[in-house]
Amino acid sequence: MKKYQPLTGEELDQWRKDHPTAKDLLGIKSYKYMVKAIDGKEGFSFKVLKIFSKNVELTKDEVGSLIGLNKAKLERRKISGRLNWREADKLLAVANVLDITRRSEWKSTFTTEWLRTPNEKYFDGKSPLSVAKTEIGRLKVNKVILDIIWAKLHSQTQHV
Repeated sequence: MKKYQPLTGEELDQWRKDHPTAKDLLGIKSYKYMVKAIDGKEGFSFKVLKIFSKNVELTKDEVGSLIGLNKAKLERRKISGRLNWREADKLLAVANVLDITRRSEWKSTFTTEWLRTPNEKYFDGKSPLSVAKTEIGRLKVNKVILDIIWAKLHSQTQHV
């Protein structure tokens, strides 16, 4: 039996790079900031939305629509420099869904293209991104992602 060896600093840095969390996708350094932003009703800096947009390869307009911001509201948030706490909460929920899709073992399945492509089988011809614009839609997309992951894992264990 192989004895567990802790990762070295370099190995741990590489593992973290390959396995980004929602916090990483948002570019947030501290969980305290997330708690304060949502529970303290302070919201996120608009910079968080810009970083998230870049990290998940979606436009700011696409991210805005996922959290219920049309172009005019998105522009107002950009000018004010802040998302309110409800928008921050929605952005965190989207980041949690997308963090699953960015795990290294699922990157080839859940690409940005998959998120943008209409899907007849799961979403009645709509793209996962368009479905995920509502809370119920985000839950549905999350469930489909988890179902696909479970099916892949199940099929792998059948061949062992």
